Parts: sequence; C-alpha cells; structure tokens
Amino acid sequence: MQINYVRSEVHLNDVLDSVCAQFEEYAQAKEKSTGEATIIRILSRDGGMNPRFSEIDIVPDEDLNTRLKFYVRSQRVVSQC
Repeated sequence: MQINYVRSEVHLNDVLDSVCAQFEEYAQAKEKSTGEATIIRILSRDGGMNPRFSEIDIVPDEDLNTRLKFYVRSQRVVSQC
C-alpha cells in the first residue's frame, strides 16, 4: 500500500485549522477532587452544557485561548491558526 504524504499533510493542516477555530469553546479549570489543572470543553458536542461542570472549578484566564493558539502555531510548519 502506498501512502500519499502530500495529501496527508494537507489533511492534517485542515484538521488543525478546525481545532484552532474551536479553542474558544474551552476553559481552564481545576478538578475539585484533586486540584489538578485541566482544560475543559464548555459545551458538550450535542450543544448542551458540559456535564463535568459539577466536578470542576473554572479558573478565569483571558489569555488561555491566545496561548493555546500560539502553542499550536509554534508546532506547525505550513499554516497558522
């Protein structure tokens, strides 16, 4: 089987572009039970509120999405968020 790597790279860039567009849907939080830092999706995939909100405390961080986008950009070669 032959893999077309050029197509694979383009596909990967498309996937990463869609991930970058969705960063606004996440928030920084801490697990109530352990205090461990995490990033949580605000809405579930079906559009409702994430059911894990009772298990975490939101940590306000206005720069979180900017830092996530910067991190992804620094990992990519071709396109940017």
